Amino acid sequence: MEQITMHQKGNRTVVVMDEQEDPEARSGNCSSCGQAGVRTYQYGMCRSCLAARLKGMQEFIDEQRKEIFGDR
Repeated sequence: MEQITMHQKGNRTVVVMDEQEDPEARSGNCSSCGQAGVRTYQYGMCRSCLAARLKGMQEFIDEQRKEIFGDR
């Protein structure tokens, strides 16, 4: 089982993917890029696609935070 977490470290966003052994760990096609034979994580995505998606989510959150709270 994979656990993926995102947190702020200073002014950087850090994505941590901890892998734990799971006999039913999925390996297949990425639902985003379609690459075959890769380990998939949340949303059925490979590491690189999932990291890009999470980064996009964090950028959106940061933009909304700036609009709401101003530049702090």
